[in-house]
Amino acid sequence: MLDSARSSPASANTLRRAKSDAADAGAGLRLQSVRTLALAFLEREAALRLQQQQQQQQQGGSAGAVPPLGLVSNATHLRLPWEPLLTRDELLRGMAFYGTGRRLQRMARKLLDGQPVKIATLGGSITKGSGASGPEASYPARFFEALNASFPHRDHVFLNKGVGATSSGIFAACIKQMVPADVDFVVLEFTLNEHPDEPFTDPQRQGYEQLVRKLLQLPGSPAVAQLHSYAWWRAEGDGVDEGLFYAPTAESQLTTLSQYYDVPSLSVRSAVYPLMRAGVPGFRPDKIWLLGGKGNKLSASGEPIPRAAPEERPLFFYADRTHPNDLGHRAVAELLVASVARAVEEVQGGGSLLAAWQPGRQEPLLQGMPPPMVPGNADAPTTLCAIQEDFKAVVVEASGFVYAPERPKEDTFVGQKWGWTAKKAGSTAELLFDSRADASSSDASPDDKARATVYLSHLKGYKRMGTAWVECVEGCECERSVLDGTWAQQATLMQIHSFKVTQHARCRVRVTVRKEPGEVPQQGHKVTLMALMVSHYPLRMDQNMRQATEVARQGQVLVRMTLRPINPADHFSILGVYPGFKPKQYPAVPGLEGVGVVEVNGPGASKFAVGQRVVGTPFDSIHGGSGTWQQYLVVSEGCLAAVPESVSDDAAAQAWINPVTTVGMVDEVLKLAKHRGIKTINVVRRQEAADELKALGADETIVSADGEGLVERVQEITGGRGAFAAIECVGGELFAKVAAAVRSGGTCIIYGAMSGLTATYNIPDVLFRDVVVRGFWLIPYMAGLPAAERERVMGTVLQLLADGVITPYSGERFSLEDVVAAAKASKADARGGKVLLEG
Repeated sequence: MLDSARSSPASANTLRRAKSDAADAGAGLRLQSVRTLALAFLEREAALRLQQQQQQQQQGGSAGAVPPLGLVSNATHLRLPWEPLLTRDELLRGMAFYGTGRRLQRMARKLLDGQPVKIATLGGSITKGSGASGPEASYPARFFEALNASFPHRDHVFLNKGVGATSSGIFAACIKQMVPADVDFVVLEFTLNEHPDEPFTDPQRQGYEQLVRKLLQLPGSPAVAQLHSYAWWRAEGDGVDEGLFYAPTAESQLTTLSQYYDVPSLSVRSAVYPLMRAGVPGFRPDKIWLLGGKGNKLSASGEPIPRAAPEERPLFFYADRTHPNDLGHRAVAELLVASVARAVEEVQGGGSLLAAWQPGRQEPLLQGMPPPMVPGNADAPTTLCAIQEDFKAVVVEASGFVYAPERPKEDTFVGQKWGWTAKKAGSTAELLFDSRADASSSDASPDDKARATVYLSHLKGYKRMGTAWVECVEGCECERSVLDGTWAQQATLMQIHSFKVTQHARCRVRVTVRKEPGEVPQQGHKVTLMALMVSHYPLRMDQNMRQATEVARQGQVLVRMTLRPINPADHFSILGVYPGFKPKQYPAVPGLEGVGVVEVNGPGASKFAVGQRVVGTPFDSIHGGSGTWQQYLVVSEGCLAAVPESVSDDAAAQAWINPVTTVGMVDEVLKLAKHRGIKTINVVRRQEAADELKALGADETIVSADGEGLVERVQEITGGRGAFAAIECVGGELFAKVAAAVRSGGTCIIYGAMSGLTATYNIPDVLFRDVVVRGFWLIPYMAGLPAAERERVMGTVLQLLADGVITPYSGERFSLEDVVAAAKASKADARGGKVLLEG
């Protein structure tokens, strides 16, 4: 049990005194060391509680007497080396799921028997110690300190394997290299670095499950606990930009794995959120320490987070936007200590309220490891894992690449994040490794169809990062691919680039830094390689290009989208009324056109080179609900067309809907119409738009917001004959005036519905003047053409773009992450050209 509950009067006095002390910058709290300052605050609180205990003892004791400090078990005392920050209630809340605790109890028996134990903590920057004033103040160090104080042994082994900016993927692949086979207890702290809300079938969730399974199956049958960190300033959503309780949503999903595998799930959020909301001293989130100016000081909404003055620091929980400070790390450590204390108590006979029930069942089918929770998520062994020091020797030749630390000022080798780095285009690094499934076998033929998957770990960031070609040059064979180290996310993380190779004892792969920019163009070409794994089973790694793990079907291609416009038809897709977008399942991704780069060619696909720009004719994934408003698409090779070098991304991204519609209807775009000798009358709502069209070569323009004077002006321009035809994309009441402006026997072609799904016209125009009204929809038009004719139409459009006959007009640009704002902007009347989504 945990003996750290505080009485109400002491807490009230402490709160009042803490606030008073914080307000008085010079009243005894002018201390040089933050750690000394925090200890002074806690010692004062302890003195108040001790005084209260003595008063109660003098009064003969009472039912409400405060018990001794520390963690107490029936026979063995688990005593914290510091004044507890959390109460019993808060610790019980923090143990969000405990389960049977069987594996923790096995470790508790070893501790009670005086045996040494091995404990490892795996996680990201919080586990590494970020936010703490030094390594000794991190939660792993505090946890180890408390455990060794209660059960001292010179042969205890405490391993902190925290690696900043890292998710669970690399640990899942290399767990045998990172954790001893006979480890007794492993802590997993990855919640903040996992994708926040993904289906369990997502590769990252599957990879996380594989990590849990691999740990549980180690020879030492270790206890495993998940530790879920909570970042108040990153918990945004549903109308608030901080302090949302049910963020991160990954915690709920990962806790489901705890429930399935019977491993404890410890929640910092559950333990301290009520204290944060109430403003309890030591747990307040409204200011951060920001020691030495280090750490992210901006909230999720981009606003600066207030910084605590030195004399205020004991009141607050966080060091920066994400990481807890010394007091926060100590509270996290208490959660871990409490879980061990509970196991110790249970081993010594606790839990007597459940004595009437049998301890457990012995049916054989209930013993051992259960099948994977996620269907089909079979265990994936790794045949090679070269990380940290071992990766240096994998690079056997380098020109422009240097083996150096990414963070040289960190205290440990792991924290320094060593890797092979180049910053200039043309730099090369050659990696040599064994890609065979059985290294004792003879050399496999390069034609061997049993390919291995190589997982090359690299840095991905938002400043000065670049791209690189990855290709096999000797021994093994593989498709040339592009490693992209760029993204828009305001973080630098280790990510995985995967590719298939044939099996060979000496597989030599060359990495060449490219001049071309990546997903998010940046001012730089930096490429950093950090680890290499080889597997003959599909590891579920944390890859930014999630669909790239397998391009499974014959003739399929993985396309990395770089730019896409927002069309009116995209809005209709979202509303569910566009027949060209019929998702097979939800959630679905809209987006009807865009330009991208070939990233991976699947089996039998060879028409396009890796790195070549392509557009869809259209992309065949769209109809089923996988549109272009995402980073990657898997499509058939036959639905793509190569983009000429002289065509810009802006033009190529808009090559499908309007230009192809124009070619299909013969005369929609100004320069195309002029190119064929046809004069146009262009109707716009604003004079600025008319001026722009005139500059582009329009023959005539009419400015009319609602069609007022339209018929009269057309009659004037055409000498009373009326227009030969009209191409109309607005609809509504305006359509009646457009139809009236067409000569007898003329044609009105409707190809859009910008004002809604209805259009009105006057019956006499159709009945007595024989005006023909018909529609033109691009998708059935193209689908009805033979393949060769479709290629001809698309080739014609791309050539017209290359020749400058068609020049799409681009509007405001948004990052893909800002799609909601972009969609709103695309509906504005005076937006200019089409709104574009990049990234």
